[in-house]
Amino acid sequence: ALITPEAFASQRSAAHPSWNSHPIYFGADYYPEDYPLDQVERDAAAMEKAGFNVVRMLDTNWAAIEPHDGQFSFSWLDHVLAILARHHIQAILGVPSYVPPYWLLRAHPDILLINQEGVRYRPGGMGGVDLLDPVYLQYVHGMDKALARHYGSDPRVVGWQIDNELGIWGSACYNPACLAGFHAYLRHKFGAIAELNRRWATVSYGHQFTSFDEVPLDWQPVAEGHQSSLEFEVKRFFTAVQVEFVHRQAEIFRRFAPGQFVTHNAPGPNLGCDYARLAQPLDFISFDNYPGMGNHRQAMLLDLARGYNHGAPYLILEEIAGAPGPYIFSGPQPPPGQLRLWAYETIAHGADGVLFFRWRTARSGSEEFWQGLLDPAGESTRRLSEISRMGSEIRRIAPVLRSSRPTSRIGLVFSWDSWAAMNVGDANWPYPEHIADWHQALARAGLNIDVISPSDDFSRYALLIAPDLYLLNENLEQRLEDFVRNGGTLVWGPRAATKDNDNRFFLNSPGPVERLSGTVVAETTLLSGKTTPASPDYVSSPNNHISSVSPDWRGSFPASEWAEVLQPRGARVLFTYTDDFYAARPAVTLNSLGRGQVFYLGSEFDAQFKSMLIERLVREVGIKPAASVPAGLEVLMRQGTSGSFLFLLNFAPEPKNADLAGTWQDAFTGETVHGNVSVPGLDVRILESRASP
Repeated sequence: ALITPEAFASQRSAAHPSWNSHPIYFGADYYPEDYPLDQVERDAAAMEKAGFNVVRMLDTNWAAIEPHDGQFSFSWLDHVLAILARHHIQAILGVPSYVPPYWLLRAHPDILLINQEGVRYRPGGMGGVDLLDPVYLQYVHGMDKALARHYGSDPRVVGWQIDNELGIWGSACYNPACLAGFHAYLRHKFGAIAELNRRWATVSYGHQFTSFDEVPLDWQPVAEGHQSSLEFEVKRFFTAVQVEFVHRQAEIFRRFAPGQFVTHNAPGPNLGCDYARLAQPLDFISFDNYPGMGNHRQAMLLDLARGYNHGAPYLILEEIAGAPGPYIFSGPQPPPGQLRLWAYETIAHGADGVLFFRWRTARSGSEEFWQGLLDPAGESTRRLSEISRMGSEIRRIAPVLRSSRPTSRIGLVFSWDSWAAMNVGDANWPYPEHIADWHQALARAGLNIDVISPSDDFSRYALLIAPDLYLLNENLEQRLEDFVRNGGTLVWGPRAATKDNDNRFFLNSPGPVERLSGTVVAETTLLSGKTTPASPDYVSSPNNHISSVSPDWRGSFPASEWAEVLQPRGARVLFTYTDDFYAARPAVTLNSLGRGQVFYLGSEFDAQFKSMLIERLVREVGIKPAASVPAGLEVLMRQGTSGSFLFLLNFAPEPKNADLAGTWQDAFTGETVHGNVSVPGLDVRILESRASP
């Protein structure tokens, strides 16, 4: 039976010994299959000159190591590894399970996915395979064992990347094996069909089940969809399938390759997979970083990747190396300095290594417009010169950098379950955007931020921000209460604690919002649409505003998307709405609980409101930024036993100044720096403070 996501909480291994003593990895994704060995020799020499110490290989090319059924050939890879080793470069090997060779697809076409409409995928591309199909798994595990037995004790190989960007390559499976797996998953989770009926409230539409075998996946037999609890559980099931797929492969590599780490490269968050859960059977989970110019959401994603690893270091296994593709340029050419700046941003947020995708631009094929550090002919580029500069800089600071970590007293809660539950059916709640907006407001204040899961330890934080925390269970409610009673400050809402862990509305009174916030949600309305011309008929307001009603809080701010009319039951009202039938009704409340306090926000508010609230709260809880931060500048700190690093990252084209607290030393020039410091446009300054011996 599948291991449910909940069951993995106690099974996660400690970080692998080889990862505990890792260097700072710096390199690129390398595809040597198409090149003669003399070209590989030239590439390796150029990589060594650029300061590379690692490459990622093999992740797309199953057919290159098993050209025929059961006939493995590693000679070409052995030669490549030998050449790289002569230039002091090690390898992370990608396990290419997501690109089955054509001989396998021709012999066993049933391993291809069936989608929600009942149509089977065609061969080609990436992913699109049934992760529960026993024939497919037999071949995947055969490849795993062959690779692990051949390279499991090879010092040239430091670790393994299992599969690739799970969750975006066909995670929703409607094959017979997936339906059977879903039924096994439900039996394991609920035990009895009566318990499932109770927790899902299947009396709706008269859909009570008499056996687990009757429960469908979330295909739609009529115009209306299935019940929300069913659709939500199916999303969790698809994550469980991917977690189990990674877990089984990881166990093979731990058995046959005990000296090498096991990871996976997660993309940005999506509803196809909960990466906090996918990280659990791995030594750590890595991240693929493809920022866009002017998009500060990427900073939140990097902190989220660190959060998947509970604050431990991770790798960037794909870092943008030029203009993005794949079939034509899908974005502009990054200007001079931008690639190095983006790469340093990953280090500042907690990555202990970055590999650029890719070393050489492909000559043709599916990703021919993804620019590499070299052009298709292998000629050097401005991009490689820029990254080579970074290679020499990384070598200089690596010994101290490796022992440092980003630390924060602010936790920003990212709940995949809440996101998934708010987006059943045709709902489209912009949950990640809300998290990113809060993250950006905190970053503008010059603060380090931990983006954490609801299951993480809250006790190390002074301030916890949990927007749209839609799902709540008894354990999470108790931990939030303990956090506040012990002196913490909680900011949450709107839509907080709307439903329980089975996606059911809370019925008991007082509910979680009242118990923690001292207020209840009396009414709710949607703020959407356009302002209409004057009419004698009532038309709901598409937006609203809030205004302060408390003498120690000032200001008026827009309210958007959603409005909850609050009814205090012990809480103090700070702001009220100004418009529509609920004008003068409470919109923001403050409740004292134990030694802490709880702010409840009844709507989505703008950046000005968030900045006002954050500035006040960090002052109250005693958090001091390392520097004042003008727009365009990102300031982050990594701290360790050997010293601290302050990263000043300027994403604007013109110079920016920051006022520093304390005295620092430029990590590259040795210059003593204090007070006002200037950072050139599209550049980074790294300042160091060595610990006393």
